Amino acid sequence: AEAGRAGVRVRLADAGDRPPEVVVELGLPDRDRGVRHRRVCQGQEARQLDVAGAHLPGDLHRELVVHGSDGLDEITVTGPTRIAEVREGTVRNYEVTPEEFGIKRARIEDLAGGGAAANAAIIREILTGKKSPRRDVVLLNAAAALVAAGKADHLVDAVAPAAQSIDSGAAAGKLDALLRFTNA
Repeated sequence: AEAGRAGVRVRLADAGDRPPEVVVELGLPDRDRGVRHRRVCQGQEARQLDVAGAHLPGDLHRELVVHGSDGLDEITVTGPTRIAEVREGTVRNYEVTPEEFGIKRARIEDLAGGGAAANAAIIREILTGKKSPRRDVVLLNAAAALVAAGKADHLVDAVAPAAQSIDSGAAAGKLDALLRFTNA
């Protein structure tokens, strides 16, 4: 499965007998330039380094492969997250915690969603700026996308712009535009 427009692609990568990997590719995915930036959600810590090492094409500038200690394939707020960051052909492994970003740890139950209607309401709450552990997860993962896209050098530098995107209404505006586009 794949969806995307204007230089952003989201796809499920086949992982054989394991759960598929979610790959967010940012850049110019044309034949001449290729994809330059990626953030990969890796749900299995044991495969994290394999995934990062496999994604070293010559035109790839940045990639973050993340694995939350709670098993989520996102940067999490319930505990530490392992990150394998590919930058200009070099892989650096490190761990981050919510506290490094001024975020309080949450329970996994605080992140749970529900059915389609409940999840839509949760997205709207997040995009209208309601403070919650769910918003915190979105901020950290949006920050990772900004780092992967080269818009910030480090996660800590990218949290404020991610929050500004939500607090200014820009993120909600993009969702509304997407809904108008897909429902046209």
